[in-house]
Amino acid sequence: MCAALKGNLEAVQFFLSKKADLTARDSHGRTALAHAAQAGHSEVAQALIKAGAEPDERLVGGWTELMIAAVAGDVAAAKKALAAGDDVNAATKDPPGYTALHVAANGGREDAIRLLLENKADFTAKDFNHQTPLAIATKRKFDAIVDLLQKAGAKE
Repeated sequence: MCAALKGNLEAVQFFLSKKADLTARDSHGRTALAHAAQAGHSEVAQALIKAGAEPDERLVGGWTELMIAAVAGDVAAAKKALAAGDDVNAATKDPPGYTALHVAANGGREDAIRLLLENKADFTAKDFNHQTPLAIATKRKFDAIVDLLQKAGAKE
């Protein structure tokens, strides 16, 4: 779990090759996938999902399956979460204010951004730093995502 929390993809891949238990939880009930997603390590989250880790609606801090799928760029899992009723505009409690659109913008996940916008994600929502998804994408220099958000109506 420590490797996932720190975003150490190489170490995570090593543990996955040794058949690490993807359902193991720490004393707070968090899985490696939860740690990776909550820390914004989208490549690690994607590797864990590809290895069979299941997004869990019981994640601490208010993270949803949709957010986990968005941070990993897993559009199929995001569609499944939306079909199951995940709120496209749900916001995390810890850290406060992140939506699936925020985490997808932070991870540079264009396909996830498209899906979220198609499902009426609120591009004006602000996180605890008062940043919109557009501000995050601009800061991270994800020009294609900036264009997508601006075409949807987002403004600085």
